[in-house]
Amino acid sequence: MDYKNLTLRSISSIVLLFSFFLLINLPLTYIYFLFIFIYLIILYEIIIFFKNQNAKFFLLYLYLFISFISSQIYLIYFFNKNIFIYFIILIISFDSFSYIFGSLFGKKKLIPQISPNKTFLGFFAGFFITFLIAFIINYFYEIYTLINLIIFTLIIIISCFVGDLIESIFKRSSKIDNSSNLIPGHGGFFDRLDGFIMSIISFAIFSYYL
Repeated sequence: MDYKNLTLRSISSIVLLFSFFLLINLPLTYIYFLFIFIYLIILYEIIIFFKNQNAKFFLLYLYLFISFISSQIYLIYFFNKNIFIYFIILIISFDSFSYIFGSLFGKKKLIPQISPNKTFLGFFAGFFITFLIAFIINYFYEIYTLINLIIFTLIIIISCFVGDLIESIFKRSSKIDNSSNLIPGHGGFFDRLDGFIMSIISFAIFSYYL
């Protein structure tokens, strides 16, 4: 295991998490434009760093556009600061614990053809720890009913995983490891937010039907 990269990744995660909790307290208008800025950075990474783009990359741009529209719909119609923080915590939990346990203890590969670093142990560790964190937070703050909590957490976990796979497919197609080097230990914004890009679509739909 690359402990130097794990340390760098951990430091970057702490800085990003601290920045998030500062920015989430801004007026909603600023958060709205912050989202626009982040999606523009991701678009820039895709245009600049993803080489040998062909017709199928239209699907990647469409996917990013749908995610962006979903984020704006959520912010305009459904935004709740506490629930959004809850949403982000679950994304970070699944991503972080899957990576840590997979890197430290994982051996059997989950989908080696698409994402060779993912392991069964990493996935299930992230899955169960994320559920545990979701139940603990919900126990104290009573955000959702039990059934809605289970559905919500499943949606976030599955969306994060699928979002990660989508990015991996296009990275392998372009024969690159990271979308850029803007975030130390993580790569680019697309690498760091791959789970969020898919999850915000599911989250907006869930918020509409809730």
